[in-house]
Amino acid sequence: MMKKTFFITAALLTAMTTTTFAYADSDHKQRNHVSFEQIDTNQDGKIAKDEATGRLAAHFDRFDTDNDGFITKAELPNKGRHHKGKMFAKMDTDNNGQISKQEMNQHFDKLDTNGDGFISKDELMKKHKQG
Repeated sequence: MMKKTFFITAALLTAMTTTTFAYADSDHKQRNHVSFEQIDTNQDGKIAKDEATGRLAAHFDRFDTDNDGFITKAELPNKGRHHKGKMFAKMDTDNNGQISKQEMNQHFDKLDTNGDGFISKDELMKKHKQG
């Protein structure tokens, strides 16, 4: 039970405290997580084509929704930014501003779809895609 609570807490805290954008290297085998700020090398608050790398560069025009030649945080998909308090609010079922052990365990049980006491990467990704 303690391992369950620790694992889900660590996973959720990681998800709730990082803003990342995943991209793959040219052979699409290795995934790296890089923040918007790391990609925005000149720190002007937007990513130009020459700053973009990996999948972001390959799909630059798709992300540049206003076609101004730059990608802003607002134009990026919500991956890594979906939390903004929503995950906490979803877990805080009694709305008291705190997540109890009971609330944490309920969330764990929802993620552990096969009931084996562990959350696999597949289970986590499946739940993530469901929203």
